[in-house]
Amino acid sequence: MKKLLRWLDERFEETVLGGFLILITLVIFLQVIMRYVLSHALSWPEEFTRYCLVCSTLLSLSYCIRYRINLRVDILVKYLPETARKVLEFLVQLLSLGLYSYLFYHSFSTVQLSLNSKQVSTAMGFPMYLLYGWGTACFGLAIIRSIQDIIRTFRNKEEKQL
Repeated sequence: MKKLLRWLDERFEETVLGGFLILITLVIFLQVIMRYVLSHALSWPEEFTRYCLVCSTLLSLSYCIRYRINLRVDILVKYLPETARKVLEFLVQLLSLGLYSYLFYHSFSTVQLSLNSKQVSTAMGFPMYLLYGWGTACFGLAIIRSIQDIIRTFRNKEEKQL
């Protein structure tokens, strides 16, 4: 069980993101074959790949937090003293955690609205509450990764002091 949790912590996002990339590639390839070789285009591949792209984009949020590769504008931060830089980094981490928490909390109402309206996608008839629920799950994972990042920052600080 411990190995599974460790694997999920270290490899979950990149495995699922790789799966989405493979799915998108295969479905687009299928559509090209159907359209240009068999002269019969399918109606659902564009919608499917769009939803895969949306899902992978939402999941990449937690991946970027995990590996600290978020987009940043750090031209002014470079010129700050080390202590000010660390304080600013901590404030950014807290602000990010607050934003992800806000999005997580408010995404529940979107899922509930979609569930109540029984909204489905146009071409595939896919229940939209599942797509919106994926967003909720990804924001929840971003919260977990943000907390891990804050803990990692404090652990590294303590290790450097020893």
